[in-house]
Amino acid sequence: SAICYNNIADVFSDVGHYDTAIKYCNKALSIRLNVLGEEHEDTITTYNSIAYNFYSIGDYNSAIEYYAKVVTGLERLLGADHPKVASVICNMGSAYGNLRNYDKALELQLRALDIRLASLGEMHADTATSYNNIGDIYLDTNEYDKALEYFQKALQIFKHAYGEVNESIYITYNNISRAYNEQAKKLAITK
Repeated sequence: SAICYNNIADVFSDVGHYDTAIKYCNKALSIRLNVLGEEHEDTITTYNSIAYNFYSIGDYNSAIEYYAKVVTGLERLLGADHPKVASVICNMGSAYGNLRNYDKALELQLRALDIRLASLGEMHADTATSYNNIGDIYLDTNEYDKALEYFQKALQIFKHAYGEVNESIYITYNNISRAYNEQAKKLAITK
């Protein structure tokens, strides 16, 4: 029945009914905790679903709480340097960024980048995503040169991974454009 609750939660999440999805995730979680325990992969997956749904409704503090449980569980199951751990750390970093806690967001995004560089290599698309995420933080903190440096790295890797046509490439071009635009505004104000 935990699987059924989880599947129902996924359907509600897919159609944007995140509050309802959380309710069904919690039903699945209750069963999984009782039957499988906190360290089982299925329990960790349910924690991740809850975190995702909280993130989607903008409850970043609750998302962070559940992402932390996922990180702890995945580190025990897979090791601290596994790419899945890096993905959850990225999500946690994004939540902190949305709370404007840029120091913590940057710390987490850099940690995810280190894991991805070590486990996936420089030219992997997930590594590029980390570079993009770090660039976003620098853009949010008005450090445009650093933002551009990270966006350019992301763009190079995405092109290597996907060719010239991919949504990630378009997003990165948009990020570069935003950084140049903000930098130009700042220069215009100081003149």
